[in-house]
Amino acid sequence: MSNRVINHQRFDEVVGIVRDAYIRSTKGEPVIQPVFGLSGVGKSFSIRIISQMIRANGRDEVLEVEFPQMRSYRAVIDECLTAFRLSPRAYRNEAQAMEGLARQVAAKNVKLIIFDESQNLLERKHGINPRAMADTIKQIFNKCEVSIAVFGMPDAQQLFKSNEQLARRSLAPFRFYPYEWTGREFKNFRSALAASIQYMHSLNIETFELSNLDFAKRMYVASSGRVALSEKLVKEVVGMGVNRAFLEEFEKAYTRSAFSFFVEANPFTPSRLISEQDMASSYLSAMREGNADV
Repeated sequence: MSNRVINHQRFDEVVGIVRDAYIRSTKGEPVIQPVFGLSGVGKSFSIRIISQMIRANGRDEVLEVEFPQMRSYRAVIDECLTAFRLSPRAYRNEAQAMEGLARQVAAKNVKLIIFDESQNLLERKHGINPRAMADTIKQIFNKCEVSIAVFGMPDAQQLFKSNEQLARRSLAPFRFYPYEWTGREFKNFRSALAASIQYMHSLNIETFELSNLDFAKRMYVASSGRVALSEKLVKEVVGMGVNRAFLEEFEKAYTRSAFSFFVEANPFTPSRLISEQDMASSYLSAMREGNADV
């Protein structure tokens, strides 16, 4: 199930805009594309799919760099070199490291660099200045001359807000946020959930009908509108080896899962009624936890 791709609006949009950044790079017009999203929306999975799409043509390469907490500005370049399986110690200073990175990008025909967990570039306890860190990203962009997709939690926006030069070189950010609980947003969430239900049906697991509104509301509260988390919960149920999956099974799976800290009570408890206020509260709690604008 982990290899399944559920094409829903948010996912298709983020894949599309980052793929566009890659295409611009192949045409000699590289861009910086910020993508900000909460934990559990599917950022990591979208990065994997984007990378697979680019590598599938057999010509171009993508460099994926997931950042730990940064202790220095050069550490950003060092992480890129490490992603190439090179030793940063081979470069005596930042200028040499940057030259080495640019050479590798050209030699490997890299057309897109993806920075993930970019909020970790703002580690204040090590005296990191957001503006100076943003300058490092700008220098990598200028030196390597390929598109860069900057993925991170909403806090990562500070990199762009603190440095007008980086902001001017960047496209408008895409906000990979949870679906809201009303209108078309909720319909999109239900469409993604329907794909998961169909998957369970394909495994001969007796479960809810695609049109079951009560189940959709319960799953929304459980996931705060995040498709990747609803998928995780379905995967948990499938992994239980059941031949039926109704409220009792999902209640057990939710209790066993690690993402129930936004909701005080189990949303799959059969006796519990789910209100629109419960759905709104789940969404807003997740957004506040992720420091996202509400």
